[in-house]
Amino acid sequence: MQTVYFYLVDRLELEVQAFKAFRDYLLPDYKTVIYKQNRDDWNKAEIVVTTIQSLLSKDNYKTLFNPADFDLVISDEAHRTIGGNSREVLNFLWVTNWA
Repeated sequence: MQTVYFYLVDRLELEVQAFKAFRDYLLPDYKTVIYKQNRDDWNKAEIVVTTIQSLLSKDNYKTLFNPADFDLVISDEAHRTIGGNSREVLNFLWVTNWA
């Protein structure tokens, strides 16, 4: 079973920037995808990059993902995503992984 890293960002610019950085520096050892562009096969990658807003849309994070799918969740610029609805996503991912 492969290790999967979930990289959360708060802006589209950071999503593209993170994807390119991971792809450029970690290929061929790690496959990186942007979730929105790989909705059907994101789980074939080792690094999944997405915006917090994509997860919040219609509470997608509750139905599309099982927190156990990810070995490590990283929130880029977490100081921007610890309040409001964004915190719900982080709590969902964090609490289940530590339970």
